[in-house]
Amino acid sequence: GLYVIDTANPGNPFQLAHLSRASLGNITMRAAWPIGNMLILCEADVQAQFRARIFDISNPANPVQTGAFTGPFGYHGFVYGNSFYNAASPLARYDFTNPSNVVETVLATPQLDRPEYGFGQDGHVHVGHYPGGLRWKLNGNTAEFVSRMDSGLVDDHAFLNPLGNLIALCSDHNNDRKIMICVSGQSPDSLPPQPLFTSPADGAVNQHVLSRVGISFSDWVDPKSVNGSTLEIRNIATGETVAGSYSAMMGIVNFVPTTALSLNSTYDVVLKAGGVRDQVGNSVPADVRVSRFSTGSQLTDYKVSVQQTTPVPVGQQVQLALTVTNAAGLSLEHSWNFGDGSGDTPFSAATTATHQYTDKGNFTVSVRSRIAGSSYAPGINGVQVVHGVISANKPRVQSTIVVDPERPVVWNVNPDNDSVSGIDPVGLSRIHEIGVGDQPVAVAIGSQDRLWVANKKSASLGVINRATGVLTGTHDLPRGSQPHGLIADPVEGVVYVALESLGEVAKISEATGQVLARIQVGPSPRSLSLDPVRGILWVSRFISPDQGGVLVPVDISSFSVLADVGLAPVMQADGLQNGRGIPNYVAAVTISPDHDQAFVPSKKDNIFRG
Repeated sequence: GLYVIDTANPGNPFQLAHLSRASLGNITMRAAWPIGNMLILCEADVQAQFRARIFDISNPANPVQTGAFTGPFGYHGFVYGNSFYNAASPLARYDFTNPSNVVETVLATPQLDRPEYGFGQDGHVHVGHYPGGLRWKLNGNTAEFVSRMDSGLVDDHAFLNPLGNLIALCSDHNNDRKIMICVSGQSPDSLPPQPLFTSPADGAVNQHVLSRVGISFSDWVDPKSVNGSTLEIRNIATGETVAGSYSAMMGIVNFVPTTALSLNSTYDVVLKAGGVRDQVGNSVPADVRVSRFSTGSQLTDYKVSVQQTTPVPVGQQVQLALTVTNAAGLSLEHSWNFGDGSGDTPFSAATTATHQYTDKGNFTVSVRSRIAGSSYAPGINGVQVVHGVISANKPRVQSTIVVDPERPVVWNVNPDNDSVSGIDPVGLSRIHEIGVGDQPVAVAIGSQDRLWVANKKSASLGVINRATGVLTGTHDLPRGSQPHGLIADPVEGVVYVALESLGEVAKISEATGQVLARIQVGPSPRSLSLDPVRGILWVSRFISPDQGGVLVPVDISSFSVLADVGLAPVMQADGLQNGRGIPNYVAAVTISPDHDQAFVPSKKDNIFRG
């Protein structure tokens, strides 16, 4: 049967409880896996079926059966994470997360020769049979065969133990290969042990005050790495760490408190960074809370989040705040990290902070919160967007559709109807439709309620009164000049228009419609953008030369051409979905609101393959 022995004093052990074989269903239980308040018992024998039982041992003097399961067997199963594995064919998993409803999943149907032992490691399971060891990768509800390690003798080499990416393969028979070191994976084991299952479970309530804590890891654990500095159980109301003893069995770690836990109290189970490690030295990378449970009917808990912030310009003071849910009135303190290299702030009870960023970007704001006096401080993150200073004189880009800044109207061209429409953006109804020249292709907001229109086929500019929706004037351009790009600069009182067929840009007076100047910018100028802060008019060359795309900057103060800016070819490998090419059909440069970046849309033509 099952004997429970109190070994707190090794010199004077005594029996706490005994369950007879008859009370266990006349089953000889020869294998046991305690995980905190849970105990899994199973047969270990050469037989077709195994029988297993699950017990609640939170009160060790009174073990209570909570579940049972059975399945095909080899000789000796094993526990990995939240499941029992039968180490047989078919290879099956028995998820005991809910002991009263153990879920069986057949993972694979290997051909095994007298299978015996097994273990799990880093998302894989290993099973030993007479010829040696086999390894599968767990993939959801299936197991994919990875490798085999044969002894060459077929003489009970079914005993196996993990050593990183190696396996110690052993036999208890009388042969000259008692132990062999085999390679189970080509790459060194660099994965830290991860907690896969805990008892008590995270969020569990009404736990016994005699509860112990168990963690089932993803790899076998080095017992020497398990102690009070690497695994902490803490009363979150008092911040006190619970004293107790630790043990490790393969990948299972258990903690037993020295004295009973406090009633109606909540406890955190915390793994410390760099503490618990596997057999080759990989350690838990960061502090992590694996479980929070209560000996009362509810958790004494708190939650912290960073309130959503609005974007701010560089140099402006940012006001940051936390939302804290703390029904228990715990004494909390917080440390901020603003994500710009300025470091962590000291812990304090304040739930607000101010900071000034000197660079623009998307900054991760991290906050660590803890109960005052505690060393465990889990973190949460938010994002603060910091942009460049935005000038009141905003960049402008040509468009076929513009929003009226003075009234709720959206203006757009109708090239196939030789008209311009004014649309109510709320009711989505048409307010105006004004006939203009042939093939209007662009509109621009000017000063004094003017709306400028570029008519490509009729080579003219139209002017509409935005208040009345009436065409007030038409200004002819050189015949056949094909005006396309159009930018109005109300501050300077001028309009810029790209004359595509002439390779020119013209500057026109808003007040009179007269052409003030014309300048050669090269073939096929089509799209315009204006950076008023730097005084640059960007002209996009629509059709690119073989060397790549071209942008032509024009100094608007002198109305002279500056050095061309080339758009380099893309030279990534040719494939089914992508490849080399030059930017072509280059559209208007779009300048960011802070005037620091520009984006150039185009298509990509692969002229390199022929």
